[in-house]
Amino acid sequence: MSSKPITVLVSVRTKPGMEEAYKKELMNVLKHVFAEPNLLNFKVNQNPHDPTRFMFYETWADKNDFETAQLNRPYRKPYLKRTKNLLAEPIQWTIWETILSLKTN
Repeated sequence: MSSKPITVLVSVRTKPGMEEAYKKELMNVLKHVFAEPNLLNFKVNQNPHDPTRFMFYETWADKNDFETAQLNRPYRKPYLKRTKNLLAEPIQWTIWETILSLKTN
């Protein structure tokens, strides 16, 4: 059964000095993520005042697919294992449903 698109906000904090190593691992896994057919949008942001802070803004076409398939993709566990020692705290994420959208130029 299909469901509404969702936005996933992900917050990551690396240990100081580990930002570039984390970005390298992230870029490697994003090659797989970007190939996912249900991915609608993905933005990677880094805090300009605290470079250890990263935020991902992801839009997925289907909540059920995200929760059942995307979170269990075979590339996910190795990525989490490789980045575990680079992080200052556990990855935090939340799922959101859009109630209003405005497209600007």
